[in-house]
Amino acid sequence: MTPASTQPHGAGLCGRTLDGRYHLEARIARGGAADVYVGHDRRLGRRVAIKVALPPAGCLECQICDGAGCGLIERVAAEAQVGARIDDPHVVPIHDVGVDRREGERPRPFLVMPRIYGRSLRARILDGGIPWRHAVTFGRHLLAGLAAIHEQGFLHGDLKPENCLICERSGREPYLRIIDLGEARPLRGAPSASTGRRPDGTPHYAAPEQILGQELSVQADLYAVGAILYEALCRRPPFVGTDEQVLRGHLDAIPRRPNEVSPDAAIPWRLEALVLAALSKDPRQRPASAAAFERALENACPVAHDGFAGELGQSDRICLGGTTRLGSAGFAGLSCSPTHAGAAQAQASLAAWTRFEYGRARHEAATASALNGAWSPLLMLMSLAPEE
Repeated sequence: MTPASTQPHGAGLCGRTLDGRYHLEARIARGGAADVYVGHDRRLGRRVAIKVALPPAGCLECQICDGAGCGLIERVAAEAQVGARIDDPHVVPIHDVGVDRREGERPRPFLVMPRIYGRSLRARILDGGIPWRHAVTFGRHLLAGLAAIHEQGFLHGDLKPENCLICERSGREPYLRIIDLGEARPLRGAPSASTGRRPDGTPHYAAPEQILGQELSVQADLYAVGAILYEALCRRPPFVGTDEQVLRGHLDAIPRRPNEVSPDAAIPWRLEALVLAALSKDPRQRPASAAAFERALENACPVAHDGFAGELGQSDRICLGGTTRLGSAGFAGLSCSPTHAGAAQAQASLAAWTRFEYGRARHEAATASALNGAWSPLLMLMSLAPEE
């Protein structure tokens, strides 16, 4: 794992050989939690990327910490164990884990990964934004990797553009890989490490339940994906300001529509609706899983499909035999069962129609259809409504 540039960021530990095997050649990235070096695996004779973990800020001056006090060694080992269980092209694998120990120095835990050329999603956004078609592609890659993490029983817990590497391939479209599992934790009963209003993840991408220190589900990660997609489309996160203002926004505010923030981006309204659905305050109103989100993202955009509806798995199908009343008119073929994804938005669309709020009706129908393609007939119906 390396960024596109291999210019060293200062000497750091360059020239050292960790654990008698990994020779550090150049420091290529610096962060608050780790430094990344390009190095040489002397045993196997290959170039690798080596992530050397840094101690927490309050432990920087400690020269005798053995890892028990700050838990650094344990956290790096836990990250390696998570990475070792995931085999997916959209998650960077971990080759090895170790601790370099030298007399008179603190132990240095490290991870070894393949050397992969690319740039972070953050760098791509800072370069001037990402066309919505590319954002859809990268979003689907991110969700595919996230689905693999969830399938192994883990929550990522700290998704952000810095943790997404865009890799170039000769003659083929770029692809995204998740490069950091440092905050991953078991999914079953996963608690947030937050207390009060300070999330354990990054404020701009933290779900409301994460901020409040509540039990987390996969929907916390999906909220972060929604925030990342929003920023990729708009070149700004859903909420801006001080950390406190950002956290308050996640808890209480409704993000502006991406097409209002970036009117020149021509973002498809179904894509916009899906991103906003992922940013719902209530986890139950977000996509049901990373795989479902990925399918909805594919179905929502003409990148892969031209029609309203995409393929539905058997578990996604809704019985279309009911009748829903709109004032005095009945429309056969729509069922608003509250047990299916998108049902709340579909019901809100129908309610808005009865109040002649056609813009709201179209928006809610688009959100329902993005969450679950079986609501596409409702979207088609609402698209025929007069302009307000």
